[in-house]
Amino acid sequence: MLPFERQLAILEALKEKGTVDVATLAGKLGVSGNTLRRDLTFLESKGYLRRVYGGATIMSVSPLEAKYVNYDTRKGLASERKDIIGMMAADMISDGDTVILDSGTTTLQIARHLEGKRNVTVITNDIKVAAELCGKRGILVVTTGGFTDESFSSSGVIAERTIAEVRPDKVFLSALGVSVKDGLTDGRMEQATIKRVMANAGREVILVADSSKVGKVLSCFICPVSSITRWITDNGAPPNIVADVEREGCEVVIAGRRGGGVEHRGYLEL
Repeated sequence: MLPFERQLAILEALKEKGTVDVATLAGKLGVSGNTLRRDLTFLESKGYLRRVYGGATIMSVSPLEAKYVNYDTRKGLASERKDIIGMMAADMISDGDTVILDSGTTTLQIARHLEGKRNVTVITNDIKVAAELCGKRGILVVTTGGFTDESFSSSGVIAERTIAEVRPDKVFLSALGVSVKDGLTDGRMEQATIKRVMANAGREVILVADSSKVGKVLSCFICPVSSITRWITDNGAPPNIVADVEREGCEVVIAGRRGGGVEHRGYLEL
Protein backbone atom coordinates (compact mmCIF):
# COMPACT_ATOMS: atom_id res chain seq x y z
CA MET A 1 0.00 0.00 0.00
CA LEU A 2 1.36 3.40 -0.99
CA PRO A 3 1.72 6.17 1.64
CA PHE A 4 -1.03 8.08 -0.18
CA GLU A 5 -3.41 5.12 0.20
CA ARG A 6 -2.59 4.66 3.89
CA GLN A 7 -3.13 8.33 4.60
CA LEU A 8 -6.51 8.29 2.89
CA ALA A 9 -7.46 5.21 4.95
CA ILE A 10 -6.44 7.05 8.14
CA LEU A 11 -8.54 10.06 7.15
CA GLU A 12 -11.55 7.88 6.39
CA ALA A 13 -11.22 6.15 9.78
CA LEU A 14 -11.01 9.52 11.51
CA LYS A 15 -14.01 10.83 9.63
CA GLU A 16 -16.03 7.77 10.67
CA LYS A 17 -14.92 7.37 14.30
CA GLY A 18 -13.30 10.63 15.35
CA THR A 19 -10.25 8.83 16.78
CA VAL A 20 -7.78 6.19 15.63
CA ASP A 21 -5.57 3.80 17.58
CA VAL A 22 -2.06 3.15 16.20
CA ALA A 23 -1.92 -0.56 17.07
CA THR A 24 -5.37 -1.37 15.72
CA LEU A 25 -5.07 0.65 12.52
CA ALA A 26 -1.51 -0.56 11.82
CA GLY A 27 -2.75 -4.14 11.99
CA LYS A 28 -5.70 -3.38 9.74
CA LEU A 29 -3.48 -1.71 7.12
CA GLY A 30 -0.70 -4.30 7.38
CA VAL A 31 2.08 -1.87 8.33
CA SER A 32 4.30 -1.34 11.36
CA GLY A 33 3.41 1.02 14.16
CA ASN A 34 6.35 3.23 13.25
CA THR A 35 5.12 3.55 9.66
CA LEU A 36 1.67 4.53 10.84
CA ARG A 37 3.10 7.06 13.29
CA ARG A 38 5.01 8.72 10.45
CA ASP A 39 1.75 9.00 8.50
CA LEU A 40 0.04 10.55 11.53
CA THR A 41 2.87 13.04 11.94
CA PHE A 42 2.59 14.06 8.29
CA LEU A 43 -1.19 14.45 8.47
CA GLU A 44 -0.90 16.45 11.71
CA SER A 45 1.54 18.84 10.00
CA LYS A 46 -1.13 19.48 7.35
CA GLY A 47 -3.84 20.18 9.93
CA TYR A 48 -5.91 17.04 9.45
CA LEU A 49 -5.58 15.61 12.95
CA ARG A 50 -4.07 16.00 16.41
CA ARG A 51 -1.67 13.40 17.78
CA VAL A 52 -2.56 11.94 21.18
CA TYR A 53 -0.99 9.13 23.20
CA GLY A 54 -1.40 5.91 21.24
CA GLY A 55 -3.18 7.44 18.29
CA ALA A 56 -4.85 10.58 16.95
CA THR A 57 -8.11 12.52 17.03
CA ILE A 58 -9.88 14.53 14.40
CA MET A 59 -9.48 18.31 14.60
CA SER A 60 -12.49 20.24 15.92
CA VAL A 61 -12.53 22.19 12.64
CA SER A 62 -11.32 19.55 10.27
CA PRO A 63 -10.14 19.93 6.69
CA LEU A 64 -11.97 16.63 6.13
CA GLU A 65 -15.19 18.60 6.28
CA ALA A 66 -13.92 21.58 4.31
CA LYS A 67 -15.14 22.22 0.80
CA TYR A 68 -11.66 23.26 -0.24
CA VAL A 69 -8.32 21.66 0.66
CA ASN A 70 -5.24 23.91 0.53
CA TYR A 71 -2.73 23.63 -2.29
CA ASP A 72 0.21 22.17 -0.36
CA THR A 73 -1.92 19.45 1.25
CA ARG A 74 -3.37 18.38 -2.10
CA LYS A 75 0.12 18.36 -3.63
CA GLY A 76 1.54 16.16 -0.88
CA LEU A 77 -1.13 13.51 -0.45
CA ALA A 78 -0.97 12.01 -3.94
CA SER A 79 2.26 13.32 -5.43
CA GLU A 80 3.38 10.03 -6.99
CA ARG A 81 0.06 9.35 -8.67
CA LYS A 82 -0.28 12.93 -9.86
CA ASP A 83 3.20 12.76 -11.37
CA ILE A 84 2.26 9.63 -13.35
CA ILE A 85 -1.01 11.21 -14.51
CA GLY A 86 0.84 14.40 -15.45
CA MET A 87 3.40 12.46 -17.45
CA MET A 88 0.68 10.70 -19.44
CA ALA A 89 -1.23 13.90 -20.05
CA ALA A 90 1.91 15.64 -21.32
CA ASP A 91 2.45 12.79 -23.79
CA MET A 92 -0.97 13.61 -25.28
CA ILE A 93 0.16 17.14 -26.17
CA SER A 94 1.54 17.31 -29.70
CA ASP A 95 3.95 19.83 -31.19
CA GLY A 96 1.96 22.81 -32.46
CA ASP A 97 -0.94 22.32 -30.03
CA THR A 98 -2.72 25.10 -28.20
CA VAL A 99 -3.85 23.82 -24.81
CA ILE A 100 -5.49 25.05 -21.64
CA LEU A 101 -4.04 23.88 -18.33
CA ASP A 102 -6.51 24.40 -15.51
CA SER A 103 -5.23 25.29 -12.06
CA GLY A 104 -4.21 22.48 -9.74
CA THR A 105 -1.47 20.23 -8.47
CA THR A 106 -1.97 17.63 -11.21
CA THR A 107 -1.87 20.17 -14.04
CA LEU A 108 1.36 21.48 -12.52
CA GLN A 109 2.80 18.00 -13.08
CA ILE A 110 1.72 18.20 -16.73
CA ALA A 111 3.68 21.44 -17.05
CA ARG A 112 6.76 19.79 -15.56
CA HIS A 113 6.69 17.09 -18.22
CA LEU A 114 6.46 19.41 -21.25
CA GLU A 115 10.21 19.63 -21.76
CA GLY A 116 11.12 19.05 -25.41
CA LYS A 117 7.76 20.08 -26.89
CA ARG A 118 7.88 22.48 -29.83
CA ASN A 119 5.61 25.37 -30.74
CA VAL A 120 3.10 24.64 -27.97
CA THR A 121 0.90 27.44 -26.62
CA VAL A 122 -0.28 26.97 -23.03
CA ILE A 123 -3.12 29.08 -21.66
CA THR A 124 -3.46 28.82 -17.89
CA ASN A 125 -5.14 30.42 -14.90
CA ASP A 126 -2.54 28.95 -12.53
CA ILE A 127 0.38 31.15 -11.48
CA LYS A 128 2.52 28.14 -10.51
CA VAL A 129 1.91 26.47 -13.88
CA ALA A 130 2.86 29.69 -15.68
CA ALA A 131 6.02 30.06 -13.57
CA GLU A 132 7.00 26.46 -14.29
CA LEU A 133 6.66 26.97 -18.05
CA CYS A 134 8.19 30.43 -18.38
CA GLY A 135 11.58 30.11 -20.04
CA LYS A 136 10.96 26.62 -21.41
CA ARG A 137 12.09 26.49 -25.03
CA GLY A 138 9.24 25.88 -27.46
CA ILE A 139 6.47 26.89 -25.01
CA LEU A 140 4.46 30.11 -25.29
CA VAL A 141 2.65 30.91 -22.04
CA VAL A 142 -0.58 32.93 -21.90
CA THR A 143 -2.04 33.77 -18.49
CA THR A 144 -5.74 34.52 -18.11
CA GLY A 145 -5.52 37.40 -15.67
CA GLY A 146 -8.24 37.87 -13.09
CA PHE A 147 -8.32 37.57 -9.32
CA THR A 148 -5.70 35.24 -7.83
CA ASP A 149 -6.42 33.36 -4.61
CA GLU A 150 -4.34 31.55 -1.99
CA SER A 151 -4.03 28.48 -4.23
CA PHE A 152 -2.38 30.62 -6.96
CA SER A 153 -5.45 30.16 -9.15
CA SER A 154 -7.03 33.02 -11.10
CA SER A 155 -10.75 33.41 -11.70
CA GLY A 156 -13.39 36.06 -12.28
CA VAL A 157 -14.76 37.89 -15.31
CA ILE A 158 -11.37 38.77 -16.85
CA ALA A 159 -10.14 35.17 -16.66
CA GLU A 160 -13.42 33.84 -18.02
CA ARG A 161 -13.36 36.24 -20.99
CA THR A 162 -9.82 35.20 -21.88
CA ILE A 163 -10.80 31.53 -21.93
CA ALA A 164 -14.05 32.17 -23.81
CA GLU A 165 -12.18 33.86 -26.66
CA VAL A 166 -9.89 30.93 -27.50
CA ARG A 167 -10.49 27.56 -29.16
CA PRO A 168 -7.71 25.28 -27.90
CA ASP A 169 -6.96 21.83 -29.26
CA LYS A 170 -7.10 20.31 -25.78
CA VAL A 171 -8.28 21.38 -22.33
CA PHE A 172 -6.80 19.66 -19.28
CA LEU A 173 -9.32 20.05 -16.50
CA SER A 174 -9.07 19.25 -12.79
CA ALA A 175 -11.87 18.66 -10.27
CA LEU A 176 -12.11 17.95 -6.55
CA GLY A 177 -15.12 15.68 -7.02
CA VAL A 178 -15.93 13.14 -9.75
CA SER A 179 -19.32 11.43 -9.79
CA VAL A 180 -21.25 9.82 -12.63
CA LYS A 181 -24.53 11.02 -11.14
CA ASP A 182 -23.48 14.52 -10.04
CA GLY A 183 -20.71 15.21 -12.56
CA LEU A 184 -17.55 17.15 -11.80
CA THR A 185 -17.69 19.44 -8.79
CA ASP A 186 -15.57 21.92 -6.84
CA GLY A 187 -15.85 23.59 -3.46
CA ARG A 188 -15.89 27.18 -4.72
CA MET A 189 -18.28 28.82 -7.12
CA GLU A 190 -15.68 30.98 -8.87
CA GLN A 191 -13.48 27.97 -9.60
CA ALA A 192 -16.38 25.86 -10.82
CA THR A 193 -17.43 28.68 -13.15
CA ILE A 194 -14.08 29.10 -14.87
CA LYS A 195 -13.68 25.33 -15.17
CA ARG A 196 -17.08 25.21 -16.89
CA VAL A 197 -15.95 27.91 -19.34
CA MET A 198 -12.82 25.85 -20.05
CA ALA A 199 -14.85 22.70 -20.67
CA ASN A 200 -17.00 24.59 -23.18
CA ALA A 201 -13.97 26.01 -25.00
CA GLY A 202 -12.04 22.88 -25.92
CA ARG A 203 -12.29 20.55 -28.89
CA GLU A 204 -11.05 17.80 -26.58
CA VAL A 205 -11.60 17.99 -22.82
CA ILE A 206 -9.34 15.79 -20.72
CA LEU A 207 -9.98 15.35 -17.01
CA VAL A 208 -6.89 14.75 -14.88
CA ALA A 209 -8.05 13.51 -11.47
CA ASP A 210 -6.64 10.79 -9.25
CA SER A 211 -8.82 8.13 -7.65
CA SER A 212 -9.20 10.03 -4.36
CA LYS A 213 -11.66 12.34 -6.16
CA VAL A 214 -13.97 9.48 -7.19
CA GLY A 215 -17.38 9.50 -5.53
CA LYS A 216 -16.89 12.91 -3.95
CA VAL A 217 -19.57 15.54 -4.54
CA LEU A 218 -18.86 19.14 -3.58
CA SER A 219 -21.26 22.06 -3.59
CA CYS A 220 -20.44 23.67 -6.96
CA PHE A 221 -21.24 21.94 -10.25
CA ILE A 222 -18.75 22.15 -13.13
CA CYS A 223 -20.12 19.91 -15.89
CA PRO A 224 -21.50 16.41 -16.48
CA VAL A 225 -19.16 13.48 -17.05
CA SER A 226 -20.54 13.26 -20.60
CA SER A 227 -18.83 16.59 -21.38
CA ILE A 228 -15.42 14.97 -20.86
CA THR A 229 -13.62 13.35 -23.79
CA ARG A 230 -11.06 11.45 -21.73
CA TRP A 231 -10.29 10.89 -18.06
CA ILE A 232 -6.74 10.12 -16.94
CA THR A 233 -6.65 8.61 -13.46
CA ASP A 234 -4.76 5.98 -11.45
CA ASN A 235 -5.32 2.30 -10.78
CA GLY A 236 -7.15 3.03 -7.54
CA ALA A 237 -10.28 4.02 -9.48
CA PRO A 238 -13.06 1.46 -8.78
CA PRO A 239 -13.73 -0.69 -11.88
CA ASN A 240 -17.49 -0.19 -11.62
CA ILE A 241 -17.05 3.60 -11.67
CA VAL A 242 -14.69 3.32 -14.63
CA ALA A 243 -17.30 1.28 -16.49
CA ASP A 244 -20.05 3.79 -15.64
CA VAL A 245 -17.91 6.69 -16.89
CA GLU A 246 -17.14 4.85 -20.12
CA ARG A 247 -20.86 4.31 -20.67
CA GLU A 248 -21.19 8.11 -20.63
CA GLY A 249 -18.95 8.21 -23.72
CA CYS A 250 -15.75 9.17 -21.90
CA GLU A 251 -12.56 7.21 -22.56
CA VAL A 252 -10.77 6.24 -19.33
CA VAL A 253 -6.99 5.88 -19.26
CA ILE A 254 -5.64 4.35 -16.06
CA ALA A 255 -2.08 4.85 -14.87
CA GLY A 256 -0.29 2.09 -13.00
CA ARG A 257 3.21 0.98 -12.15
CA ARG A 258 2.99 -2.61 -13.25
CA GLY A 259 5.93 -2.31 -15.63
CA GLY A 260 6.55 -2.06 -19.31
CA GLY A 261 5.24 1.27 -20.57
CA VAL A 262 2.61 -0.60 -22.61
CA GLU A 263 -0.89 0.59 -23.39
CA HIS A 264 -3.35 -2.30 -23.24
CA ARG A 265 -7.17 -2.22 -23.41
CA GLY A 266 -7.39 1.33 -22.08
CA TYR A 267 -4.82 0.79 -19.30
CA LEU A 268 -1.47 2.52 -19.70
CA GLU A 269 1.10 0.74 -17.58
CA LEU A 270 4.34 2.43 -16.58
